[in-house]
Amino acid sequence: MRLVVYTDDIIAISENPKRILYSLNEYFLLKAGSIKEPTRYLGASISKHLMDGDSYYTWAIGSKEYLIESVRVVKQRITPLNLTLKSKVTSALPSGLGHKPGLDSSEYLDDDTIILYMQLIGILRWLVELGRIGICVEGSMMSSYNCMPRITHLHAVSHIFPIYR
Repeated sequence: MRLVVYTDDIIAISENPKRILYSLNEYFLLKAGSIKEPTRYLGASISKHLMDGDSYYTWAIGSKEYLIESVRVVKQRITPLNLTLKSKVTSALPSGLGHKPGLDSSEYLDDDTIILYMQLIGILRWLVELGRIGICVEGSMMSSYNCMPRITHLHAVSHIFPIYR
């Protein structure tokens, strides 16, 4: 038996997970109707599959729904800043000769935009956790500027999202 707990999200892995959750519900109030087979956990889609020739189910985790929602949210958040997501890119970061984030001298972001920058980095990091490892290096590199991001850093981070559209 395993319980996976993150803040207020719980998933039980066992031959009889409902029994575990009903027992837990005696001590901690669980949301009505939440004791069932999982379909989502921490933004990830969870699905159950019966493989050909197998007599048991296999569980899978996916990031497609989280990705679609994150792109929608990112578009909504960057539009007031007159930024847009490109419809197609060939690399995760801008590939122009002048793009060197460590040597960037553009203006620093204001406090509100720094918060947006950090949120975008958080979304990218969670996408990596959910299996989108193709942006791991770029997301990690751009997260090193969380302390004092510049305008060009924000453009570079927003450039990463179209890769998965």
